[in-house]
Amino acid sequence: MRFYQILAEMPVGDSTKLSNLQQIIGKKIKSLPQTEEAFKTLKEIEDLLQNVNAGGRIGLINSVLSEIPDETVRSAQRELARYIAGIDMSPADRADLFAKWKADELINHKLLLTGGKHTFAEIVNGYNSNAAIKELTDDLTRVEGYGHGKGEFVLNVFSKRIGKGENNKGDLVIDGKSIEVKTTDAGGARFGDQEVKPGADYFTAVANFDNTIIKPLNLKFSKSGINVGNIQELYKTAVDKPLFKKLITPVVKGLFPAIDTSAALVALLGEDYNQAKQEFAKASLSNYLTQKRDYGVLYIDISKDPFIFIFFRNNEELNEAGFRLDISTQYLVTYDTQRVAAQFTIVPSSRLSAEKLQTIIPTGTNKKPNAAPNARTDVTKSKIQNWVAQFTGNRNVTDPTIQQQITNTVYELAKKDLSAADIVKNLEKTYPVLKVTKTSKKK
Repeated sequence: MRFYQILAEMPVGDSTKLSNLQQIIGKKIKSLPQTEEAFKTLKEIEDLLQNVNAGGRIGLINSVLSEIPDETVRSAQRELARYIAGIDMSPADRADLFAKWKADELINHKLLLTGGKHTFAEIVNGYNSNAAIKELTDDLTRVEGYGHGKGEFVLNVFSKRIGKGENNKGDLVIDGKSIEVKTTDAGGARFGDQEVKPGADYFTAVANFDNTIIKPLNLKFSKSGINVGNIQELYKTAVDKPLFKKLITPVVKGLFPAIDTSAALVALLGEDYNQAKQEFAKASLSNYLTQKRDYGVLYIDISKDPFIFIFFRNNEELNEAGFRLDISTQYLVTYDTQRVAAQFTIVPSSRLSAEKLQTIIPTGTNKKPNAAPNARTDVTKSKIQNWVAQFTGNRNVTDPTIQQQITNTVYELAKKDLSAADIVKNLEKTYPVLKVTKTSKKK
């Protein structure tokens, strides 16, 4: 049994026994070897002896937690104490943790609500330098409770300036701003809740389309409903396309009642399935934000290592950061209210990355014979390095050596007059670590 365990289990009310134990331990301490492990043990003993009258380790933790001026911490104090007590931390790390916590310095609020991808190493102060802060952060991220989902709880308890939204306005209030939190773990998140649902005429429109178009065809579809891919294929072979379009239009409008759905409808009746999915993903986000009227969305992906955070206020900001929405199966014709909001994740976009790179190294399509060297040959490496930093960072590639190799590759390919799209394809082929999640196929 370790020394601190003996002390932690010692009846603190018996001063005689405690004094005897201190004498015994004192003799043992003198015989300890001069090693780092022994020094750590001594620090634990010293710390517990100093605080044993406060109730040992749990007593000390509860005492310090009670000093943090945050109502959420007080409400969850027993749960927090249990997690902290289970972490093997040095007195110095614990002191640093509580000092930052009491001063409300654990969370970098500004970065949390800054566009682009971030990790806990950037958002939580001390995450990389204090093992106790890192372990507690990782543990609490997966906690659901006290009215919070995964990812929300840890942010709330770590800062008194982060609280729970009221009157169905946002999942969290961060520095006075109402923020929707969408967390991906085993499955995707959804842009739908009790407040955001199909329009009043949606199910009537679904029944009209089903009875007029689907049932006469005698086709069997999933019990969950008919998805975007199915509808797109059915339209291609429809005998009466005007009638098909007339009946599917109110279905699409009913699915996203708060916005203009013309772009989604055009894509649905087009030839490109991936484009249709992307337009429906954008419509889902726009419809959700229009009805919720929150400041923005904080996307948390705890299925990744490390956990990632992406903040955005609209689809344009998400795209500017090099990401896009990726939905799974979007059911369009369904009677199941649980299926109308498709699951989504956020993934890096090769197309968007290529578009941004194109602004740095313009195409040579307008270059005349015998013209001066293309602008791409004069582009500075600093601009390419900035692009590479975002491009690789979005794909969790942070090794400086690999980033420099990619920068050099981009620079050399640019001088060969390759298009930005071809450069990105070449990079993803040459460096497997840059592989992007593929768009899911039709189901």
